[in-house]
Amino acid sequence: MNSRTILLVLLTLGTLAALAATPVGAGFAFKPFACDFGSSPDWVATIVNVRHLLSFGVLAVLAFLVFRGQPIWAPIVFMLVVTGVVEIEEGLFASGHCRMRDMIPDVLAIGIGWIAARFVPSRWLKAA
Repeated sequence: MNSRTILLVLLTLGTLAALAATPVGAGFAFKPFACDFGSSPDWVATIVNVRHLLSFGVLAVLAFLVFRGQPIWAPIVFMLVVTGVVEIEEGLFASGHCRMRDMIPDVLAIGIGWIAARFVPSRWLKAA
C-alpha cells in the first residue's frame, strides 16, 4: 500500500469516528433539537477547546495531505462539512447542545492543519 492510500484510509476512518462519536455516545437516542447561535460566556475557553483543536486538527492535516494537488477549497469544504455535521449531530443526539461557536476552534484547527500539512514533504507522499 502506498502512502496516499494509507492517508486516505486514515482520513476515512477518522471522519467516520468523528461522525459516529456523538450518535454512539448518545445510544442513538434522539433529543429535541436545539442549536445555540449565541455568543460565548468565555471566549478564551471556546477558542482554546483542546478537544476540538486536536481532533479536527488531525483530521485537517490528513485532509490536506489526501487532497494535495487539488484546489485548496476541496479539503477546506470537506472539513467544514464534517464540522458542521458534527455540530448538527450534537443538537440531535447529545443533550441538544449544538453550539455554532464550537466551530470556531474547528476552523482554527483547519488552518493549523493546513500549515502542518505544508511541512510534510511531497516526496513522502509518492507511491511506493
